[in-house]
Amino acid sequence: CSGGSHIDLEGFSVNNADINLSGGSHATVNVGGTLDAKLNGGSRVFYVGDPAMGEIDVDWESDITKK
Repeated sequence: CSGGSHIDLEGFSVNNADINLSGGSHATVNVGGTLDAKLNGGSRVFYVGDPAMGEIDVDWESDITKK
């Protein structure tokens, strides 16, 4: 997602997720396996579940938070 997009997938459980967000986008995901994420430009990922953190590339403005 880019350009301030928002996606809410909390109700959709997945084993693994690979997320790429930019431009202040937000995503909520439900992950049970591995979470890979590339975030920049003030983007945020909120997650439910207890995933293993895989490849994580997050700039200083962005973050990943357990919901």
